[in-house]
Amino acid sequence: YTSSSDTSVTAIFNLTITMTKGLMQWQVWANDSANNANVSQQFTVQIMNTAPITPNLTAPVNNSNFNISSVLFNFSSSDADSDTITYYFFINSLYNDSTTDRNVTKTFIDGRYNWSVIAGDGTGNSSISDVYYFLIDTFYPLINFTDPTPANGTTQSATSIYVNVTANDSASNVSTFIDFDN
Repeated sequence: YTSSSDTSVTAIFNLTITMTKGLMQWQVWANDSANNANVSQQFTVQIMNTAPITPNLTAPVNNSNFNISSVLFNFSSSDADSDTITYYFFINSLYNDSTTDRNVTKTFIDGRYNWSVIAGDGTGNSSISDVYYFLIDTFYPLINFTDPTPANGTTQSATSIYVNVTANDSASNVSTFIDFDN
C-alpha cells in the first residue's frame, strides 16, 4: 500500500504459509517513503508432529476361527507427516513383535487369542488399534457311535435303524448331521 498524504496509514495483511513440523520463526519488517524502517520482535511457533492414524486391522477379521495353526495378519495406517511407521504387534495384550511391514504371519497352538497393533512414527507419537479376537482349533471333532447303533458293514432285515452318535470338540461348538445313502 502506498499513500501520498501526511495522514497515518494502517495496513493489514493476511498471509497464509504452509509450515513444516519443527521450530518456525518469523518477524515483520516495514518502511515508509522517508526511509524509516522498523522490525518487529521475532515470533516463534513449534509445529508439532501428528500421530499416525488409528491402525486398520484387515485380517484376520474379528472373531475369526481357524483350523490351521498359521495365521496371516494384515493391518495398515498412514502418517500425515510422511514419517516411517513402525507397527508394534501384540498378542493377548503382550508385545510380540515390531515391523515396518503390514503383513505378519504367526504360528499358534490351539486356543483363543486377541491381537492389536500400535502404529508409531518414531517421534514419540503413536495410535492404537481396536482389539480383535480369533480362535485356533486344529483338532477335528471326535465322533463316537454307541449301542444300539449297528456296527459298520452289518446286514439286517429291519427296515429302520437307531443311530446313537455323540460328537464333541474341546475348543468350539459342534454340529452333528447324519447323512444316509450317500
